[in-house]
Amino acid sequence: MKVHPALRSYWLPVALALLPCCLIAQSDRIIQPIDGKATVLLKGSLSPRIRSATDRGPVDGSLTIPAMELVFRRTAAQDANLQELLQEQQDSTSPNFHRWLHPEEYADRFGLSQLDMSRVISWLELEGFTVKYRPRGRTFIFFSGTAEQVKATFHAEIHDYDVRGVVSVF
Repeated sequence: MKVHPALRSYWLPVALALLPCCLIAQSDRIIQPIDGKATVLLKGSLSPRIRSATDRGPVDGSLTIPAMELVFRRTAAQDANLQELLQEQQDSTSPNFHRWLHPEEYADRFGLSQLDMSRVISWLELEGFTVKYRPRGRTFIFFSGTAEQVKATFHAEIHDYDVRGVVSVF
């Protein structure tokens, strides 16, 4: 391909500017089928409001939980890269100064890979949940389902609690 001499100097910067987006896409972290039997207890996941509440027992399994959120943790490398970017965005001498990311750019650098996100969504749907919202940044999923589905899938019971005279579900 012949390029006009005046345009030659633009090819390399454009090519280099496009290259990082291809190199920084996230690698897949889910390397085997999701196993619902392999669970880990998350410390600190109990609401502080429950500490002073009276447990009224498990809710009926058919109770619909209309909004649940599954949040994905960034890797240590993603966290370090995000902190670096945030500093660069505030540094007037940086090429990233006030260069804000679109959700898809954020996802490719700091979210789950597209394949991992698809795998989690497929798994939730296989377990009978309804995925309500798939964010462009690929850092969380909103979904709904029943208390029985939560118990079967996440090995967690949903209970009614009396919090100062008000019944709440946790």
